[in-house]
Amino acid sequence: MGENVGMKKSLSLWNFFTIGFGAIIGTGWVLLVGDWMKIGGGPVPAMIAFMIGAIFLLPIGAVFGELTSAIPISGGIVEYVSRTCGDKLSYLTGWFLVLGNAILCPWEAIAISTLIGEFIP
Repeated sequence: MGENVGMKKSLSLWNFFTIGFGAIIGTGWVLLVGDWMKIGGGPVPAMIAFMIGAIFLLPIGAVFGELTSAIPISGGIVEYVSRTCGDKLSYLTGWFLVLGNAILCPWEAIAISTLIGEFIP
C-alpha cells in the first residue's frame, strides 16, 4: 500500500526553543553593521551591499518555496537533494552544510560576546 509521506504539522516546546534561540543567535550581523559602516564609508554603501545580497538571496528563497510545495517532507535541503539528485550528492550537501555552519559559529560567538558586553559592561 502507499505510504503516507508528509510534514508533521505540530511544534513541540523544544521546537519553539530552537527556533527562538536560532533567531537570537542569528542577530550577529545586526551587531556588526555599525562596524561595516565605519569601514565601508557610511550607510549608503552598506545599504547598497544589502541590496546586492538580497538580489542573490531572493532566487534561493524562491527555489526553497517551490521545493517545499513540490516535495512536502521534513528534512530540509539534504532531503530535497536526496529526492532530486540522489544520495551521493545529498551526502556532500550535508557535509557542506556542516562545514559552512562550523565557519559561522565563531563569528556568532563574537557577536554574542559583543551583545552581552553591551548589556553587562
